[in-house]
Amino acid sequence: MPSISAAGIGSGLDIASLVTQLVDAERAGPQSRLQREETTARAQISSFGALKSALSQLGGSLKALKLATAFDPRKASSSAPTVVTATATAGAALGSFQVEVVSLASAQRLSSAAYAGASSVIGTGTLAVSVGGESFSVAIDSGNNTLAGIRDAINAASDNKGVTASVLNTTEGARLVISARNTGAANAITVTRSGGDGGLDALVYNPGTLVNLELKSAAADAVVRVDGFNFSSASNRLTGAVDGVSFDLLSRAPGEIKTVSVARDTDSARKSVEAFISAYNTTIGSLNAATRYDAATKTGSSLTGDPLPRAVSAELRRIVGSTGGGNEGVRTMADLGINTSVSGTLTLDTAKFDKALNERPAEVAALVTGDSGLAAKLDATVQRMAGSGGAIEGRTKGLDQRLRGIDDRRVGLNERLAAIEARYRAQFTALDGLVAQLRSTSNFLSAQLQ
Repeated sequence: MPSISAAGIGSGLDIASLVTQLVDAERAGPQSRLQREETTARAQISSFGALKSALSQLGGSLKALKLATAFDPRKASSSAPTVVTATATAGAALGSFQVEVVSLASAQRLSSAAYAGASSVIGTGTLAVSVGGESFSVAIDSGNNTLAGIRDAINAASDNKGVTASVLNTTEGARLVISARNTGAANAITVTRSGGDGGLDALVYNPGTLVNLELKSAAADAVVRVDGFNFSSASNRLTGAVDGVSFDLLSRAPGEIKTVSVARDTDSARKSVEAFISAYNTTIGSLNAATRYDAATKTGSSLTGDPLPRAVSAELRRIVGSTGGGNEGVRTMADLGINTSVSGTLTLDTAKFDKALNERPAEVAALVTGDSGLAAKLDATVQRMAGSGGAIEGRTKGLDQRLRGIDDRRVGLNERLAAIEARYRAQFTALDGLVAQLRSTSNFLSAQLQ
């Protein structure tokens, strides 16, 4: 009859507990080291991610400052904003302009006679519509010969780029209205008819030949006087009269002179600089947080001692503190009112900035803008550190590889511990059997000697 055995029965030892404790002791040290390495790597990845995000934001703020026109913006104001407003591009001449809006541009609109309803039958044939030098044709048959059907056919025409048709239900009845999409005298509409039963003659508008549609609004250009000179525009925006200035015409005021002024827009330039300062300070804050060392607790942050954030910080501070531009006047950020604090963050002296921009705009632009300006130098650093293939991306990839290595080492540790556990169990099982044999021999001898 086969014997029944269980580990520990022969020796009285708790073999399972002993093996577990020994394996746990073997696991504790390596597992703790792997956990510390993983925690450190993940914290560094997170810090590099925050730093990259801050640097990307900084790079975004530098786009406006790199432009040659960054410190020469213009703003336009009007003495009568309900009549005329204006916009001015960088470099537009400073000064005032006398503007008289004689008339506004309008789009042509034609209306049919009144009918009983949208389902009223008009006729068949082909309508040819011309506007702005382009024309298209619409075939009208018994399936679409009503007021609504003709409207839909005109609107659905694939080559219709110039008019919109609609049916208006007036007090007199339903009317087909054809409107030009664009204003201006060049966008006058003509409508002719060919073939069919002749009913479509009711919709013809061909001055000099046949006019059956009523002219509700003529195609006309806007007429404007600027400083006493006449200008016309197909739309209610006048461009080209003054270099860099566009006039938006809102209502006609013949005989009334309005003033449009163009001045330097220091507010716009200041906002661009303030956005840069905010992004720069966020970046410095991210760098400081990632490399901070607490002397009291003798503990560092995730990137304390790492050379990369120190290099980024040093390079940014070097550029901000460097000189540029011409040989006199505005040659540093401080001359522009941008000052560096002890912690490395920036502050803006708005009064000093406005004064420099108003009195020395060319020198301000020479310092900050262009390929050799401070903004371009800062952006080059940002791209080298945080751009695609940059230093931070390289470090992050290295840390990701380290995490994969830690996972591989965990697998190896578990395999080694499984082998150790099997060896311990075999050794204790053998010991248990030996103790059982010795105990059996002892019991036999004791019985013989009694």
